[in-house]
Amino acid sequence: MINTILKSKKAKLLSSIFVLGAVAALSGCQSNSTAQQNDNLPGSFQLTSLKVLSPSHDTFDVSWNKSASASRYQVCLFDPALANHCLRLTGTTNETHQRVGLGNYKPTAAMEIFVIAQNSKGATPSSTIAKIDKSTQAVTIQPTQPS
Repeated sequence: MINTILKSKKAKLLSSIFVLGAVAALSGCQSNSTAQQNDNLPGSFQLTSLKVLSPSHDTFDVSWNKSASASRYQVCLFDPALANHCLRLTGTTNETHQRVGLGNYKPTAAMEIFVIAQNSKGATPSSTIAKIDKSTQAVTIQPTQPS
């Protein structure tokens, strides 16, 4: 009789360990799947609009669409001398629009504005840029890299 009770307790213990192991393995698979999705650079996205808010062209509203895997964005003025060609105009945001001021930076005839999507793996620039011609006050959004 004692053997039967011990076998019964042993069977329950073994089945509990098996069930717990299976649950842990399945939840581990789910975690790995989620981690793999976040192992990518931010996906392609576009700057969609730029509206000049001041006559001196030093304040704008900038909007863009979401980038897959991005956790934050930064609005930049194109500068080929800087890393990522980005003169930071804003701090980072997780929104898809931002009001931007140039502050003390006073560009001459033209400006190129773009957005960088960022996450822990790196950064991806927007596939479109906004070009602002100060002499004609024209704003164009082009599907090209900053020149």
